[in-house]
Amino acid sequence: MANLGGFRVCGKRGGKAFFEVERAPCKEGFFACSNESSLENTVCVSDKKDCPITDILWAQTANSSYHSIEINNKGFLLFSKNTDSLPVISLKLLKGKPCLDPSNTDNPRNSSYFEPDLRNFEKPCQPPLFNKKVGKIDSRYKRIGFKVDENTLMGQSKVHEILFKKSGGHIYNYDYHYKTDQVYEAWSRPTIPWKLKCDDRRQQTYTLV
Repeated sequence: MANLGGFRVCGKRGGKAFFEVERAPCKEGFFACSNESSLENTVCVSDKKDCPITDILWAQTANSSYHSIEINNKGFLLFSKNTDSLPVISLKLLKGKPCLDPSNTDNPRNSSYFEPDLRNFEKPCQPPLFNKKVGKIDSRYKRIGFKVDENTLMGQSKVHEILFKKSGGHIYNYDYHYKTDQVYEAWSRPTIPWKLKCDDRRQQTYTLV
């Protein structure tokens, strides 16, 4: 992406699955990943290198409390394993907000798409079919701070180049400049919260049965 100076930022998914992870109080041979975390958010590991990332941010300046990676004078990617939060397991780049129903895509009212784009027929987030009272937006996600307009995003991913070569490419050539007003934001979400007091009655595996 141009905003990141051509850098591709990657992460490695690691550690144990949700229903196997060691929770506080840490048993013998295991260590708490962070002394700043509440017991509910504490993850125990036998090797500190296995501690998960618990927060990711994008900022214009470095932060001494975070690991900071400067991206080609465009800003800083910040991440921490020492915040009072559960491990980050999901990242999204969206125009709009994360829908509670993952099969939905939020479609803000000011969205503009090419004429043949099927997203012209999509609606904003809808409540999940299984429970329409829980709302439409997944409030577990939070903004990271990174934004990019759709025109830049499509240019860096070569989408413009592909579309212009297709039949009817003049349509895209006419419409693409509207994409500079369409902004995508980056979001992150932690793993499933699970209260320690629940372990006495129902182990973590219960949620997956």
